[in-house]
Amino acid sequence: MKKFNLWDALIIVLIVFISTMFYMNFRVRAGLPSESLIRIEGKAGNLEKEIAHSVEVGDIIMDKNGTPFFRIESVLVRPSRQAIPNWDNEVISVDSPELETIEFSAVSVNPKMKANNLYYNWQLMNPGM
Repeated sequence: MKKFNLWDALIIVLIVFISTMFYMNFRVRAGLPSESLIRIEGKAGNLEKEIAHSVEVGDIIMDKNGTPFFRIESVLVRPSRQAIPNWDNEVISVDSPELETIEFSAVSVNPKMKANNLYYNWQLMNPGM
């Protein structure tokens, strides 16, 4: 009869640890609703007019693999603001005649979730990014 040694115990502990990690990973994925909608709001400033007006409702934001990720639900285009000095050397804010800002909201199409975190192009999405 063979004796139970330290190496056998380490291998068993390693197998149990790896199995537990795989189980937890699959359990977390299974617990997330597959159709959960994530809404985001974004803003892009100082765009040329052609670019600002090319963004439309229904456009798709894709990840680096070309997989649809978000669908734009609403777009607001407005003139960008710029600071200029007036005749008293006081800085005032005025509408830019050439540049525009867009504000948009989008909803997830195919969210990539891992442990209740949203990832886009393998980067963790944080509020305020």
